[in-house]
Amino acid sequence: MEKEKKQNKGNGVILAIKYIVPIVVALLIFLCFKLITGTYRTQEIDLDKYLSLVEGSKKSMIFVTSNDCNECDNTKELLEKMLQGSNIKTYELNIDNLSDNEKDKFMAKFEETREGITAPSLLMVKDNELVSSFYGPFDEDLIIEYLQNNELVKKINTDTNTDSSENNE
Repeated sequence: MEKEKKQNKGNGVILAIKYIVPIVVALLIFLCFKLITGTYRTQEIDLDKYLSLVEGSKKSMIFVTSNDCNECDNTKELLEKMLQGSNIKTYELNIDNLSDNEKDKFMAKFEETREGITAPSLLMVKDNELVSSFYGPFDEDLIIEYLQNNELVKKINTDTNTDSSENNE
């Protein structure tokens, strides 16, 4: 009888190891993945970082915003939602945070921005060129089209917000 009790205890431990441990391990892996990947956010930049991105050899998407711009807030929220889980980096330049001198440098960089810039705007830059520009307001379909036209995504599934993207870090 005592042998049977020990055997039953042993079976309980084996069952715990067999079922509970894999569940705990899977949960830990999931939590670590969430901590590592985090939530998608645009990266705020200053003029110097903007100019270095313009000179870079990889495409960089610049999201131009301004203070007290409801459409900018809506677009930022939409971008962050849509690009969750992707490797597409979006750099955010708030033109209201620039000095008058910096604004002049920003606008003088490309002919398309010399007369001024509106917010929200999406600028694609690479190799000292403005590859493309798009001026808001934006909706999900326009953002998808912009990403596809700039070859940042090949296909985007709007139901799951997943994409086949190229890395533009």
